[in-house]
Amino acid sequence: MIRFTGVSVQDGLSVGPIHFLHRPGLSGKKWSHLSPEEEQLRFEAARDRAIRELRRLEARVAAHLGSDEAAIFLFQSSMLEDTDYLDMIRSCINACATAEYAVAQTEKAVIEFFSGLDSNYLRARASDIRDLSFRLTDILSDRPAGTTRQSPAILVAEELSPSEAALLDSGLLLGLVSRHGTRDSHIAVLSRAIGVPSVIGIPVDPRWEGRTAILDGSSCTLILDPDAEMLNAAHTLAARCEISVSAELCVPRRPGRRSLPLCATVESAWEAVDAYRAGASSVLYRADALHGGRAAPPSEAEQLLEYRHTLEAMRERGAAFQMIGLGTKDASALHPCPERARLFRTQLRAVLRAAACSDTPVTALLSGSASAADFR
Repeated sequence: MIRFTGVSVQDGLSVGPIHFLHRPGLSGKKWSHLSPEEEQLRFEAARDRAIRELRRLEARVAAHLGSDEAAIFLFQSSMLEDTDYLDMIRSCINACATAEYAVAQTEKAVIEFFSGLDSNYLRARASDIRDLSFRLTDILSDRPAGTTRQSPAILVAEELSPSEAALLDSGLLLGLVSRHGTRDSHIAVLSRAIGVPSVIGIPVDPRWEGRTAILDGSSCTLILDPDAEMLNAAHTLAARCEISVSAELCVPRRPGRRSLPLCATVESAWEAVDAYRAGASSVLYRADALHGGRAAPPSEAEQLLEYRHTLEAMRERGAAFQMIGLGTKDASALHPCPERARLFRTQLRAVLRAAACSDTPVTALLSGSASAADFR
């Protein structure tokens, strides 16, 4: 048994195996075998994808944790529009460097600049810059984001970025432990919103993978390899604190009884991921998810990407896409534009193209059609 003491971020008690989050290092390759123009195209494609991913992350966090927590991704989005930041990367690429190397060098320069400022807010943005660099590099290297853990565990990491925290399946997360971080950092905000015990300032070790631990956020401790007596006491205390459903309230399924399929209403592909994990047999993607709150309607390519992600999330279970209204004022409320039929055709093409690339059953749900002429 080994006891570690850190700084509490979120109270609570959990018992379970440890999963160490391994983060791939940034590419060390400096010189590119491609031309600067080709490297620029690689970076611009990665930048566009990162912007879309950040928008989806922001929407997902806002839906589950609130708009204040979702705002932590605004800084990263703004950096991808900042001309000084982009010019530094492009200048490095023009010197025949790889896009990955250019991102890494720009990260160092920006963090060094922020650390010399008087503003506590800007000095604290170093974690955002690192998070953004990892995102861009993962996209450029075609690496999957997030953890692939499929069973409940206490997640341990040197440092957990806001993006990594937002991608976690809260149903599999027993607790958070990290070496770096502060009580006011983004990860602290997210861990409190998720509601799992969290402790920072612990000297974590990758060799802890799979070992049993007790995490107590109230006493700021992590106990590695506890003995049987400590485990029994921790399980008993944790059971008292958790809300459970009595077995008398659970109706067993009898032979011949049919289950009730559940359809979840979603507003993003990330919500479809959560709906699938919660057992939804299908999802209904709302029409205003991509249209609402925008000055201009989304392009066919933008809708296609979002719809394909939604179908991938449902894994052949089924998805319905609510079409914008034809015979009502719904569409004009979303976009002050009289060409409702054009908007409808654009969305329908995106749905059809997404369906053609997937085995998931797809339904286009019409709304607001007063007559057959509306649809024709």
